[in-house]
Amino acid sequence: MRKKFEGVLSLKQKVSLIFLAVFLLCLCSPVFAEETNPTLDQLGIVATNAGLVSKSPTALIGSIIKWVLGFMGVVLAIMIIYGGILWMSAGGNAEQISKARNTITNGIIGLIIVFAAYSIAHFVIEGLQTEILK
Repeated sequence: MRKKFEGVLSLKQKVSLIFLAVFLLCLCSPVFAEETNPTLDQLGIVATNAGLVSKSPTALIGSIIKWVLGFMGVVLAIMIIYGGILWMSAGGNAEQISKARNTITNGIIGLIIVFAAYSIAHFVIEGLQTEILK
């Protein structure tokens, strides 16, 4: 005879529940109540410490371009890894191997384009900054 609550949650559900609980506990942080008076001066100090105020427009645009290209590089690297996983799990299936090969090829071509765009953007932005500073 089976127990009433035996096997209520599968192992996958238990692991998912544990990860969810740990994630939610990490989001909770203690609150230390303190009376503050946020003024524009304090916000200016925070912005200066974060490096938001001291950047010129070309430096700001350059950093945005570099972040976007960096993110695209990460996405393309994940695409190459995904293609490798497809290839390894193909099991001799020619159609899946072809799909994996195309995914890897497209990822490599994309990475080459991103690296070229990054180097061109870096060259142009550095040139603009030195011309503006003269």
